[in-house]
Amino acid sequence: MAVPGLAHKSCGIKVLEVVGIVDKEGTPLSGWSRSVDLCSFDCLDDETWIRISRQQGSLDAKDGAYIGELIKSVQMVTDVMELLVKRLIMAESETALEKENVTLDMERFALGTNSVLNEMRQRVDDLVEETSRQRQQATENEQELSGVKQDFESLKSYVNSLISVRETLLSSEKQFQTIERLFERSV
Repeated sequence: MAVPGLAHKSCGIKVLEVVGIVDKEGTPLSGWSRSVDLCSFDCLDDETWIRISRQQGSLDAKDGAYIGELIKSVQMVTDVMELLVKRLIMAESETALEKENVTLDMERFALGTNSVLNEMRQRVDDLVEETSRQRQQATENEQELSGVKQDFESLKSYVNSLISVRETLLSSEKQFQTIERLFERSV
């Protein structure tokens, strides 16, 4: 398992272009089982192994049983290792898929965040522009108010001059009337 290429080769696992990863029976990764059923590893019983060893002629019943147990154990370890390699491959595949999903989610989150930040930047720019426009408007209003005040002061001065002229005229008219009365009396 530490050397994936060796583990795959020893278990008959290979990568096919269209299907993807398959085991030695051609079962694709999606069809692999996660459970380990040790009962399925009891392929041959003791009597079968004794009969095989007797056919060889050189082994007695004890040797045959021992060899049978040894072969069963080796086969069971091999099958368990194969299942472990398969489970490792499935876990790696799921991890890669989850990593891909997390990467996609992070990219979506980043895009969403960028969108929100761009919106906020645009709003700030709009507020800065609006504030600048309002300041400009306030400056123009102050200038206009200053002009209106000057006009008002000029008008006030003019009105005061007119009032003064009127009072002078009224005073002159009263003097003229007085002179006229005096003249009429004199005549």
